[in-house]
Amino acid sequence: MGRGLYSTHLNLRSVREAMVMRAQRMTHLLDAGMANNLRRELCLCGLLLPLEDAMDEPLGTIQRRAPLSERVYDANVLDTGPYASGLQMARARESNDASAIRKLSETHGLDLEEVNRALLRLLADLEVERPAA
Repeated sequence: MGRGLYSTHLNLRSVREAMVMRAQRMTHLLDAGMANNLRRELCLCGLLLPLEDAMDEPLGTIQRRAPLSERVYDANVLDTGPYASGLQMARARESNDASAIRKLSETHGLDLEEVNRALLRLLADLEVERPAA
């Protein structure tokens, strides 16, 4: 494989796509008007979760070795902080559990209509590969 988690190996394609989708969900769910550095942190929150399985280490240990903000660590490891709601909602969206999505919306004061709009913005941003004719 050679390049680890980011390899072009076909078996990892769905893992990579899920990582990117989670990161994009978070940036669409939380305030889109944020500064670029905060937007990058949101993406990192979504991208880091699969590292725990890939590296066979707790995510907290992995993140402590990386130069990441406490906000990223808090969301991924402690499930707290300003990014936790977006990460929780992204995970709920991945599971397609409507009751969890509704409960998280209520818990975090997110309007379900806005949550759905965020999903639509995400889908609109996707580039779809079309098979050759």
